[in-house]
Amino acid sequence: MRLVVLAVLSLAPAAADAYCRTEADRDQTNPTACPTGGVPLAWARRCTGVRINPTVLPSRLTATEFRAFLGSAAAAWGSFTCDGAATGPAFALAVLPDLAMDAGYSDTLPNANVVLFRPRWGDDAFHTLDAAAITVVTYTSSRGEILDADTEMNLRSTTNPQGFLFASDGSTAAADLPTILTHELGHTQGLAHSSDRAAVMWYSAGRGEQRRVPTADDRAGLCAVYPPAAPAACDLDPGLLVFEGSGLTCATRPGAAHHGAACAGLALLVVGAARRRRGLGS
Repeated sequence: MRLVVLAVLSLAPAAADAYCRTEADRDQTNPTACPTGGVPLAWARRCTGVRINPTVLPSRLTATEFRAFLGSAAAAWGSFTCDGAATGPAFALAVLPDLAMDAGYSDTLPNANVVLFRPRWGDDAFHTLDAAAITVVTYTSSRGEILDADTEMNLRSTTNPQGFLFASDGSTAAADLPTILTHELGHTQGLAHSSDRAAVMWYSAGRGEQRRVPTADDRAGLCAVYPPAAPAACDLDPGLLVFEGSGLTCATRPGAAHHGAACAGLALLVVGAARRRRGLGS
């Protein structure tokens, strides 16, 4: 079992090729430096889909709105071309019909990539109280093939009073939901944190801070993971999948601006973790 603290989002000049790829068996212990020596992660298929679990939602957010925000975040990662090419990354990300499934990965049971709000938090070492969201990516260590990716958001509730509020109106009392979703979908596709402070994949963000559109650095990162290629047939909705294999996982968790120093001594930020995860609902 492994744990690495990562982080997300802020403002500053861009650096050339600041993006990082998530690598098998390599933690990004410094969120501004790429992990090295591992197999870079990517989906073997040239498309995948994510589904919302609408079972638990914040007040004043409907499942339809949640789905629309997720759709906009997915579309943002597919709305550009790669430098020197006429097409974009050879990968498609779509929002599929809702599914009331918990986050987790199983070697023997059906799997789906789910995005959900979790009204209970802090029940293990990876759901730390300063985490607003985590994305858990399960992969094969030998090939670096992503098998499953689930995003959980730390929802404030009566049973979880230290959780987060989520909004889309720039409220400084809440985490910006579209920003978090866009960042987490970057992890879903194989990106780690970037050292470019303007990037969606930068590791920290203050409450209300908006980073909803992939920057040149983010775009270069996804183009590196999935270089432009001739379109390949790919079923966006193959149904619930059963895989064989297991692996480490990577995750990100946004934090709050007024917290000062967050996990690992980072301030004003979004943070993340990598760990081994097995079983639906684990």
